[in-house]
Amino acid sequence: MNSAGLPPVITPRIDFAVEWAQPFDNPGHDDANSIAADSNNSYEDAMLASEIEADNDIPNTEENKKIPKPPGEPGRPNSGGYNIESELRGWTPALIADVNQLVKRKADEHLEIGRSYSRQRPADITTVCLLIKKEFPVVNKYQNYWPIRDMLKLYLKYMAEKEKKEGAGVDMLLDTALEDTLKKGEAPGTIVVRGDLDELGLGSKGSIDTSIS
Repeated sequence: MNSAGLPPVITPRIDFAVEWAQPFDNPGHDDANSIAADSNNSYEDAMLASEIEADNDIPNTEENKKIPKPPGEPGRPNSGGYNIESELRGWTPALIADVNQLVKRKADEHLEIGRSYSRQRPADITTVCLLIKKEFPVVNKYQNYWPIRDMLKLYLKYMAEKEKKEGAGVDMLLDTALEDTLKKGEAPGTIVVRGDLDELGLGSKGSIDTSIS
């Protein structure tokens, strides 16, 4: 009791040493909480959230024993970066291909394709890393699963650029169709544009049916 006869005010204890010791790009406990909040309380989601908690609790000394990420960014060997395949010493071409295929599949399932790596939710990135680790435990030898994160960066960048290119191709078809219609002096109405994406060099088969009123 203080002099006013009131009980002492109890404030939460903050351990600043622990707070500031967390690496910036290392998934934090919020990842597990986010997954738990977004889930439908399924057993698989609960187990995954538990794995993230356990992964976050790995001592720094143990994490530092793992293979560190090379300096620079992946896919830029001539600009201060590196080639992923060259850095994955001991990995066979078949293993690299298998891991990369799984990375793409899990990214399609859990990430927002069309957005870059930096715009993804950290919890979703961590989820993909842990799912890959289940299938290929070898990635656990690397700090913060950097080979998986690098593959994700390259794949997401490629898909974002592809979406942008396809969008530009559609715009080009629409502009061309509208211009041709105006030149012909056709009456206002609906213009149906059919364009083969292969002709645009977009690497996708099929046609686009778009109406302009």
